Amino acid sequence: MRAVDIFNEAEIINRPVVEADLDSQEGKAIVSQLKQAGYRMLGKGADATVWTKDAGTVIKIIMPDLESADTAAKTFYKFYEFCQQNKGVAHLPNFVDINGKHYTTFEIGGKEFVQIAMEHLYKIKKHSFEEAMVWNLSEFASNRLSWNKALAALRAPASWEHWTAPPSVNAITRYVTTLDPQSLHEYEVLYKLMVILYHTGKINKLGWDLHTENVMQRNDGTLVIIDPWFAMNKKKHP
Repeated sequence: MRAVDIFNEAEIINRPVVEADLDSQEGKAIVSQLKQAGYRMLGKGADATVWTKDAGTVIKIIMPDLESADTAAKTFYKFYEFCQQNKGVAHLPNFVDINGKHYTTFEIGGKEFVQIAMEHLYKIKKHSFEEAMVWNLSEFASNRLSWNKALAALRAPASWEHWTAPPSVNAITRYVTTLDPQSLHEYEVLYKLMVILYHTGKINKLGWDLHTENVMQRNDGTLVIIDPWFAMNKKKHP
């Protein structure tokens, strides 16, 4: 599969990725050319924009607004490498080939940018049980709780007292208590993966950035971690 046909794609090599926030000349050129090619923006963050053209694939464009322009790309590469080393884990994203690779570069005005193609995922529904679970599991993972302790905490109303949006604390704790064994096992696998990612990030001097915008869902409801870290040498964005 080709990602952005109009771009002059090249091999990834060891040279800096150029900074291009959306208000810069290069950022505006990327947005313009993607729209002309029929892509639609799905979302944007501090470090990247995400686009789609077909039902099965999204394109992530690294566009860091950083003092060190290649920091965001290097951080995402670390996660990409982790995913490639752990293929088959249901809670990690699947990447899509672009000319035989999962990521490639393109040039605008003689400057090089990075594009990465992955499966099309969907945002977690606001104020859902899944959203509430992700927040708590992420917090427990950063505190290095065992799964048994995390599960006990999930079943205690005190763990949800900070949660002010629906569903209610009582509804959440009742739901956790009545989860079927298969669903409970899937949350256990997700949680243990979070713990591994937390420790891997610390080893690589990366900060923990796992919140509900960095976890998405497949059509079958599987929760997928898409971007768990931030670079320690830049200000963390909310």
